[in-house]
Amino acid sequence: MDFDSNTGHKPAPPTLPLENRGGMGLRVRLLLPVLLALIPAFLMLLGDTLEDRASFTQRARWRSFGFLNTLSSEIGQNVRSLTLDLQTLAQAPEVQALDPVPLDSTLADLATRAPGARGLAIFDRQGNPVAAAPSAPGTEGSPLFTMLQDSLSAASPNMLLVPGDRPEEGALQATWPIERAGTPVGAILLTESLDWIHRRASISDLPEGSTLDLLDVVGRPVLRHPHDLAAEFRPLPQEVLRLDEDRARRAFERVDPDGVSRLHRVALLRQPDGSPLGFLTVGIPTQASEAKAEAALARNLLVLTVVALVSLATAWLLGESLLLRRLRVLSRTIHRLARLDLTARTGLGQPRDEIGRLAWSFDVMAERLERSRRREVNLLESAGEGICGLDPAGCIVFTNRAAEALLGLPSTELPGLPLRGFFSPQCEAQAEAALTGTLHERTRQTMEEIWLRRADGEEFPVDFTSSPMEDPPGVLGAVVVLRDVTERTRARRAALDAHLRLLQTVEEKKAFYREVLNTVSHGRFHLVDAEKIPTTGTQVLDRPLDSENYARIRSELPRLAHQTGLTEQQASDLVVVFGEAASNAIKHGVDGHCQVFSAAEGLVVRVSDRGPGIRTEQLPATLFESGFSTKVSLGMGFTLMLQLADTIWLATGPEGTILQAELNVQPQVPDQKMLEKLLARF
Repeated sequence: MDFDSNTGHKPAPPTLPLENRGGMGLRVRLLLPVLLALIPAFLMLLGDTLEDRASFTQRARWRSFGFLNTLSSEIGQNVRSLTLDLQTLAQAPEVQALDPVPLDSTLADLATRAPGARGLAIFDRQGNPVAAAPSAPGTEGSPLFTMLQDSLSAASPNMLLVPGDRPEEGALQATWPIERAGTPVGAILLTESLDWIHRRASISDLPEGSTLDLLDVVGRPVLRHPHDLAAEFRPLPQEVLRLDEDRARRAFERVDPDGVSRLHRVALLRQPDGSPLGFLTVGIPTQASEAKAEAALARNLLVLTVVALVSLATAWLLGESLLLRRLRVLSRTIHRLARLDLTARTGLGQPRDEIGRLAWSFDVMAERLERSRRREVNLLESAGEGICGLDPAGCIVFTNRAAEALLGLPSTELPGLPLRGFFSPQCEAQAEAALTGTLHERTRQTMEEIWLRRADGEEFPVDFTSSPMEDPPGVLGAVVVLRDVTERTRARRAALDAHLRLLQTVEEKKAFYREVLNTVSHGRFHLVDAEKIPTTGTQVLDRPLDSENYARIRSELPRLAHQTGLTEQQASDLVVVFGEAASNAIKHGVDGHCQVFSAAEGLVVRVSDRGPGIRTEQLPATLFESGFSTKVSLGMGFTLMLQLADTIWLATGPEGTILQAELNVQPQVPDQKMLEKLLARF
């Protein structure tokens, strides 16, 4: 039974395809290899045609972009030539003197050398014309006037592209400062016609429909070719106008206003100082030189289509007689197996070809699946524990007989019921959390002695184990194993009750011994827990107990006793008490430790270890029977310590022993002779 892994709801059962549709689908699949065989030929044909078309187009683009590079280099050469001419003219004596008479003759001679192509004018520092050939241009209020003023004020050369009266005309205007002893005194203005660019483009081998545009530094048209282009100028994209030094060439494709798609390439023109002068752009139609390649492609595609139709018809007719009949038998058998009919067989006999081997392999597979299914069912039913399969929503999918007995319902009623509903109310939240961890977090969950409620209302403890399961892949479910532990729970409770009774008896016995020992020792011996041993005074010594520290502590105790105010006899008794307690801790315990505390009332010695301790029932004999000894007792030393110390505190048990001995400072007794002399005086 399948469930949606996201929603947890049971989806609609899968619908098997109809058998009469399966034949047509198989026939189509038989035709696919024929089509696949034709695809490489088609791809090769298409690749060759595209390669030819790309080659034609590439050659056209190379010619066009080569012309662009050549023309931009010629413009750059012209700019550098003009710069050299202006620099030379600015250093001429008559120009330095700004004398109009010789200047008119000089400028006229220079203008005559290039009639109609060049104009010269010289201005003073205030921008007034001094001399010109053929005449001084009117600059007031024009971009040229602004360029002239910038050159005069900054004493630096400048160039500007300006459009002409017609699209095929344009001019390059340049200013050069005239300096006398490092001080600017005027400027030279040169205007050169650029109609040679139009003539150069007219005789180039650009593809038909190509365009050439010369633009100023802000992208306005200065010169256009062909000059009779009817479409209006479309500005360049802004990102193209931002060409930098590393990207002095850029190409882009667009549909121009005349409706022709062109590939444009832009070259940046620079002034002598490296600043931008303008742009030169060439656009060629993207479909240039592709017609011949497209005609060859159409012809080859027609031939390939005829071959494909013949091949498909042959495959269609041969498929029925060689493949489809037996494949229909195999398809019907697969449909039966898909409906869990494990007795389905093809019956096509011995394998004589590939399809026969496929059918024989399928029959063998179906037989083995049937045997495997029988073994799985037998294994599931023979298990002593209850086994339940759950869907993503936590509902029962399948159970074995043991699970049916535990849940109290037959197998026909259990599928679809939520398993969490079979737990007692106090355990339902715990079971829900475990199932959530398995179904959503894919973790194995185990709980012991959780209470299950049978359908008849009876509750009993079970061990619960849930493991994630994917069936089919991607749809998460769970397998839950339930084990009846009623007898184990009863035995555990009985053992727990017996243990509690034993602990209570031991506590009562220990309390009895505590009272008896306290009474018999006249309040000098206290059997207590470790946390109830009092700590008074200031700690003056804290050392671990071993053979080396044992001797050091014995030698320091008399000094500490005298400092506290104990008598010589008490100091000696203190050493004996420590020796008895420390010897037992070193001999029978581990991690022995000694601490000494000094107070106004006396001296306190505490010895602790992590030995096995003294058993409660042995305490009376250990205290009051001289010479009584076990492996973990103090022997007759315990009796001796009771005689020498004023108070003894003892905490002992399996975790270790703490013994604290207290010796109090004795009050001073006056000397007898001194007392008699004092009485005689009175």
